[in-house]
Amino acid sequence: MEVFPLLLFPPLEYFKCLKQAKNPVVDFGEHYQKQSYRNRFQLMGPNNLQTISLQVEGLSGIKTPIKKVRLSDELSVNKVIRTLDTCYNASAFYEHYRDDVLEILQIESKLLSTVSWRGIEFMCEQFDLDLPSRTETYIEQDDTGLFKDHRRASFREQEAKKYHQVYQDRHGFIPNLSALDALFNLGNTAQSLL
Repeated sequence: MEVFPLLLFPPLEYFKCLKQAKNPVVDFGEHYQKQSYRNRFQLMGPNNLQTISLQVEGLSGIKTPIKKVRLSDELSVNKVIRTLDTCYNASAFYEHYRDDVLEILQIESKLLSTVSWRGIEFMCEQFDLDLPSRTETYIEQDDTGLFKDHRRASFREQEAKKYHQVYQDRHGFIPNLSALDALFNLGNTAQSLL
């Protein structure tokens, strides 16, 4: 078993690890970590790197399982979509996937875990990967070596395969962006990067 964190539109390296994992499990019971990729993802914009965050309700010092973290009522999905439009309108496949991503972001649920899981389901479908199983209870770390723990991994590639990016002429190739970047630029051939 290999345990993965629940991330919002994670980078390609996350999906590479999922593809290679034996019995991958996504942990919905782990505690939410502020300033992590649990509620944010990175894209390349016309001026530089863009970090998109989904605002969550205040969690002042309380250890909260990720499955119970609620999205803020002030969340502006329209702002996120405008940012995506600005970043990817010129990409080859953005129009093809835009409505699917919009549907994920606009679901009725107010739980971060629901939005993140729908994003992982969507990306696994596009990359032709088996969907990992999930657990609602926290899996304790142990020293027995019975499972591999990816929950603290940064999912940053040291030598990423290069592909065409929309603003590559301005900024050069930028690795470790959300897997959405590869999908919007390459379409279903993005799975060859895994």
